[in-house]
Amino acid sequence: MENQPICPPDLSSRPFRLTVERTMHATPSALYQAWTQHMDRWFATPRTLLMKGEVDTVFFLGGAA
Repeated sequence: MENQPICPPDLSSRPFRLTVERTMHATPSALYQAWTQHMDRWFATPRTLLMKGEVDTVFFLGGAA
């Protein structure tokens, strides 16, 4: 079998979208702070996540420190 170049799919016509729904046993205030100010405490290894809790901002999730 001959090696063929790998071509990534053209995703330009499909916007990126993700929806996740969960029931959380916490106050709305605690959940809001967890998502907007303290995401690095529960989602990633300390000092490996750089993000702002704002719409349409980029984030960086790095490897192990």
